Amino acid sequence: MKKFFILTLVGILAAACELPKDIATSIDEIYNEEFANTFGDTDPNHTWSMVDNKYVELNLEQPSRVKIYVKTDKDYKLAGDYENVSGNCELSFDAPMGCTDVYVTVNGIPYQNDKAKMRGMAAASEFEADYTNPIESGDEYVYYKFEQIKMFKKNAATLPERVNNSDKVNMDYRVISNGNPYKFYPLFWNADYKHSFGLYYFENGERKEIDFYIDKQGDCLQFKNSEGKWQDIVTDYAYEGIFAQQNIADSDSVLRGKYFTINLPKGTEFGFYVDVTSNSNGAETFKGRYYSAPELNPNASYSTFAYMEMGDNTYITIEDRNDDDFDYNDFIFIMEGTQEHITKDPVEYVYAVEDLGSTCDFDFNDIVFSVSHVSGQEHANVKLLAAGGTLPAYICFNNYSSKEVHQMFGVDTKEMVNTKKGITKESMKAAKAFTVTVGKEWSHMAFTEKGNGFKVKVKKNDKTIEVQTPGANSDAAPQMLILPSKWLWPTERTSINDAYPSFGLWGANYTNTEWVNEVVNENVINWVTE
Repeated sequence: MKKFFILTLVGILAAACELPKDIATSIDEIYNEEFANTFGDTDPNHTWSMVDNKYVELNLEQPSRVKIYVKTDKDYKLAGDYENVSGNCELSFDAPMGCTDVYVTVNGIPYQNDKAKMRGMAAASEFEADYTNPIESGDEYVYYKFEQIKMFKKNAATLPERVNNSDKVNMDYRVISNGNPYKFYPLFWNADYKHSFGLYYFENGERKEIDFYIDKQGDCLQFKNSEGKWQDIVTDYAYEGIFAQQNIADSDSVLRGKYFTINLPKGTEFGFYVDVTSNSNGAETFKGRYYSAPELNPNASYSTFAYMEMGDNTYITIEDRNDDDFDYNDFIFIMEGTQEHITKDPVEYVYAVEDLGSTCDFDFNDIVFSVSHVSGQEHANVKLLAAGGTLPAYICFNNYSSKEVHQMFGVDTKEMVNTKKGITKESMKAAKAFTVTVGKEWSHMAFTEKGNGFKVKVKKNDKTIEVQTPGANSDAAPQMLILPSKWLWPTERTSINDAYPSFGLWGANYTNTEWVNEVVNENVINWVTE
């Protein structure tokens, strides 16, 4: 780190880095010096970004669509989407620093890594695979007490009958196995047709399917009737039928479901399907097979399966397309075990900015915005998250400039937005997102001497200050950080060093990425609650 020792400014630096008008020294120099005093020496080659740019090499015989997913926290999110790819090719994508798992599909089918090369990453298909017993059933049951059933009824009430509940659930149920067994069992039936359920998974690029639940056959879901005998749950006598048993004691076990265990190798994509058969006047008619991955269905915009996560359980909710009411409560299953979903969401990164307006408080919340870009696509989506500064500021990419950030929030320039203690995600003020054209090959790490193209312009005393990502081999203190989407910016006037004690260690060694998980005081930093 280049240091600027200016003896006449010692008192100024001690007074929170205020810059009097009669001092000709650059505010950048003062910022650099105070940053070094606060955090210690840093690596001059530090990019101040927690993003890595990676590559995958493929050999494709015909033009194909390639999608690249990277694991962020527990889900796989879209990092690359390339169309009409063929021959020997090298495709780039951004991944969170420290990410080790990537998942590649070609035309929707997992691409086996005996042909692909991942630089610095582990492909899902690299893991040792054993598909001997993908799903197993026993004679064991999961039992529910009456009080537990009432709790489930309360949860199910969030998906009322004959109401379009599609906005209350997550669509597109696709999971990457973490190699541990999953327990899968039914909660209730609530449909008129005959159905059978199955598991699908990919083995060596081939989709395999196994039927395992068939309603009206077997004892997969039962309740204890008024005589104390176990009775199969059948058509039109599912959920509400149980509660019609007025003489069931609260202490009795009144519902039980037979569970299956799903055993799939780490890195295997899997999901479920349902076969729907109607029965009219004794004649059965096959209505179709519908998958939890929408692209496998005739109508790719429709998802038969959805899910809700509550505590440690995932509730898989199913719309059987009987009357297309989209209430997603015709069947509900429970899936136990940590699940790593494949989502259509692009990977998002947070840009945290110091605007050098008046003080060196290092809270990195003067302007906070997120950028999501899928490699292979032209546009990036930008979302303003916070404005802790009080100077006019604009988010820019090359020659593009946004509206003034406070105006985007609909407030006066002097008002700080989303940086006060106690704000929750529900109470955060929102600003309309916007898109910029960055190009298919753009990367968060596409650094030049002027950064990666994103910058913030701040107006002060009729002058414009530009804040951008550090260029290659920059020896300046950072004014813009690129961080994971889960990162929470400090509250106003809380130094990032107070909120994240290991921030300085990251500056000294860019591989110390765990600093973002080390919060010294929840009341200071975690002002955004789930």
